[in-house]
Amino acid sequence: MTRELLPGQDEWVWGVDVHARKIAVAFVAPDGHEVRSLIVDQGLLIGSRLLATLWAEVRELAAVWADSYPPLTVWVERPTGGYPNPPLDHAVGVTLAALYAALEHLYLHPVPVNLIPIGVWKKLAVGHGNASKQQTLNWAREHGYQGFDCDEADAFAIATAGSQYATFEAAA
Repeated sequence: MTRELLPGQDEWVWGVDVHARKIAVAFVAPDGHEVRSLIVDQGLLIGSRLLATLWAEVRELAAVWADSYPPLTVWVERPTGGYPNPPLDHAVGVTLAALYAALEHLYLHPVPVNLIPIGVWKKLAVGHGNASKQQTLNWAREHGYQGFDCDEADAFAIATAGSQYATFEAAA
């Protein structure tokens, strides 16, 4: 079943902070926010088994989350750093694909699933592009986040920054 997003009702922007075995997701709307974490059961999962599990769990949860937080857009942190991190790059790619696959058939139009660089979301949300984890957590707590998880605080800041890009034009 496909649905149409309605202005004023469906203005949730999702922010996603990906790690190889944990994904934090925040949902931000003009009148509120929610934050969730998905921890992939590490067990003996490695390589392609871990990625396949991540794909299935993200896809299933995204469809569930879409019922409560219909997304206007989704923003996923683009990994950067001085050293290559293939497991993280793979996890981000799988997460992007799983989010898109989960959302593409739910709405009458595609839901954009975008990458956002770390420095960009930190500058837009926290105020400076090189904010530390602690500074981001402090900012998030000052803006309504009640937890203490730095990855969830990052997801909240990513969604907040992404909401500055999100626009919705109602049909005339």
